[in-house]
Amino acid sequence: VRGSIRIVNLSMFKQPFYDLIKNSKSTLLLGCGGGYDIFAGLPLYFELVENKPCSPLSSKTTNPKVVLGNLSFTKNTLSKRGEKLGPVCVETRFVSYLNAEGDDDTMNSYHEKLGWPKNYYPELHLSKWFYETFGGVDVPIYSFALDATGVEKLTESYRAVIEKHGIETIVLIDAGIDSVLKGDEEAIGTYGEDLLTILAVKPLEIKKYLYCVGISTEGNISEFDFLENVSGITKLGGYLGCVGLHSSMEGVKYYIDAMKNCIPANSGINAQIIAAIRGEFGKHLPPEIKTRNVQGEDLFINHFMTLIYFFDLESVIKYRLWMDDKLLITAKDLNALENRFRELRQKDNLVTVSYTHLTLPTKRI
Repeated sequence: VRGSIRIVNLSMFKQPFYDLIKNSKSTLLLGCGGGYDIFAGLPLYFELVENKPCSPLSSKTTNPKVVLGNLSFTKNTLSKRGEKLGPVCVETRFVSYLNAEGDDDTMNSYHEKLGWPKNYYPELHLSKWFYETFGGVDVPIYSFALDATGVEKLTESYRAVIEKHGIETIVLIDAGIDSVLKGDEEAIGTYGEDLLTILAVKPLEIKKYLYCVGISTEGNISEFDFLENVSGITKLGGYLGCVGLHSSMEGVKYYIDAMKNCIPANSGINAQIIAAIRGEFGKHLPPEIKTRNVQGEDLFINHFMTLIYFFDLESVIKYRLWMDDKLLITAKDLNALENRFRELRQKDNLVTVSYTHLTLPTKRI
């Protein structure tokens, strides 16, 4: 027993995370940093469904039921087609668009040829990919509207999805590592969206875990800080193992195919992870993002990008600073949350310094 997590004796080929999640009858995989984060969780999704996806909406769904959700960057998410769950969630289903009418309600409205940002609706693209790849299977992606939410509204919508599907376990999916920030680092990446999700999940009385993949895929964040934070969380009993994505894994093959067919230029982090899976190294520009304003000199592809770290989310919350701050946990939107976070850092004499990844350790208070 470590902390509040009971870990039995396992072999080196079975991570503690697997033992804790394998018996969950209904699991929500939730992209916590927005954008294409949920795509990075597809290898786990296919492991849990044993490479046989089925609709969680179907009465014929067999255990375990696995539900997909994502903090959505899509513009005007709440105006999209689909059942509304709570104040800020839309059930995004490709089948809802098959016979849709109107310029704003057809798949043509999100076609790749339109270019970013008009083509940006990753949740719908992913639901479409499931439908086309697996013979019409109807897999909804629950889209939580970032442009309309604060902590409490997000919690309310999570509860609605949990009630609808009888969710027992939630796994936050972070394509990147800023969900594991403590808060005293000099460089803190794009921390706001992950912090918003973690705070919204915090009061939920179900099992909660965190899945991070893509170390060194983000700028303005130090890998050394991440490794120090992993050690700190380990001391609390919250580190649940690490595995590497390998090109021979069925779930990885599906992940790569999904990204290939869902406008890959929209996700630099996933492009780097996939490049690392292919064996690329160094200052390499993945072909998927050549159309973006990115140079190969700005990136450093490496094997660490393929590693998934698993954590007990309660331990991560305990490790992080200010997680009980009243103004954080009641922030009405992302801007209010980030402003309060900066105030707390300034109060503790912390200074943010901007620099790129693969950096030296940063100073802490």
